[in-house]
Amino acid sequence: IIQNAINRVLGILALIVLVLLLWGGFQMITAAGDEEKYGAGFTILKQAALGLVFIGLAWFVVSMIFFLIDLITP
Repeated sequence: IIQNAINRVLGILALIVLVLLLWGGFQMITAAGDEEKYGAGFTILKQAALGLVFIGLAWFVVSMIFFLIDLITP
């Protein structure tokens, strides 16, 4: 039950990151030569990508912990 709840929360966070990736890309595309707006979009894009990496890492760690718990318990 706990693992399913954690996976659902991580899935929701991944969906939020996807929206942020789209928003950052949209800002970069619609910058129309404005370096400040382009830079803001690029910053959002970088931070969202980093967030996605952390979400993937968190999912991996949680999966490994529950895998080890399943090995230990008979």
